[in-house]
Amino acid sequence: MSGSSIGLPIEQSDCEVVDRVLSLPESLRYSKHSLIELLKVRIKYQGKQPQECFCASVRRKVWFKEFTLWYEEYLRQVGHAAV
Repeated sequence: MSGSSIGLPIEQSDCEVVDRVLSLPESLRYSKHSLIELLKVRIKYQGKQPQECFCASVRRKVWFKEFTLWYEEYLRQVGHAAV
């Protein structure tokens, strides 16, 4: 994914946040609260992100898909096992 650069390995606590959100039922996985948790992880490793509005359910699903693609690519780049 463009904009990704090799950075620090993802801390275990951040992996646990992502894993917990991924394991949630769909209705909770796409909630604003869950996506904000994931956004904080992405900001920590990729830097400032464009302002996000998670008001529309379709936008939340699109953003979640973009996050999972970024997360898997980031893990590959820093040498973690793929999720």
